[in-house]
Amino acid sequence: MPDLGFSWDAFVELNSCFWASSIVAWIDKLAAANGRAVSNETLEPANLCAVAAGKPAHRR
Repeated sequence: MPDLGFSWDAFVELNSCFWASSIVAWIDKLAAANGRAVSNETLEPANLCAVAAGKPAHRR
C-alpha cells in the first residue's frame, strides 16, 4: 500500500467527509428537481444519515 502521509484512520475519516458532503449536494439537487423536501418521508434511513453527516462539511 502506498504511503499516504497520514494514518489509515485519518484517511477513512477524511474520505467519509468528502463522500457525505457529495451526497448532500446530489440529494439536494434531486430534491429540488422533484420538488420534494429532504426528510425521513422521502429518503431511506441510511441516506438520511449520510445527509446529516455531510451537511456540516458541505456548508463550509
